[in-house]
This record gives sequence, C-alpha cells and structure tokens, in this order.
Amino acid sequence: MDVYEPDFKRTILGDGSFACYRCVEKETKKPYAVKMVSRKLNPEREIALLRLCQGHPNIVKLHQVFHDEVIQISVSLFLV
Repeated sequence: MDVYEPDFKRTILGDGSFACYRCVEKETKKPYAVKMVSRKLNPEREIALLRLCQGHPNIVKLHQVFHDEVIQISVSLFLV
C-alpha cells in the first residue's frame, strides 16, 4: 500500500461494514478509490465478481488488491 497516498481528510466515499476513501497513486498522481473491508466478512467473493466483470462499461475497474490477516484493501479507478 506504500504506492498510494490515502486521503483520510476528505469526505468518506462510503461506509458501513466497509470504508471507502480517495487515494492517489504516488508515481502517476492518478486518483483511485480505496475500499477497506474486514476479512471477517469474507470479501473474496466481491473481488472474484469484480474480476469476472472487468471490461464491462458499467463496472468499475479493479486496479489492485492488498490484504493481511485483518483487512482487505481493494483499489479501484476513481470515477469523477
């Protein structure tokens, strides 16, 4: 996750059992959305479905996924 600079100061993009924030890729300065989900909720199904639907014009592009034993972080294209 060192590749991205999260912006926790701006308005949260979504919350509930997850949290979504804006972030910027440090090298390219491209904006992305970061979704953090507890691993207790088993987010692998959502990631599998997003990967299956990549290329569809109405589905957000999944850029990268990180995880540890506590949390899973998915980085998606930020739609302005």
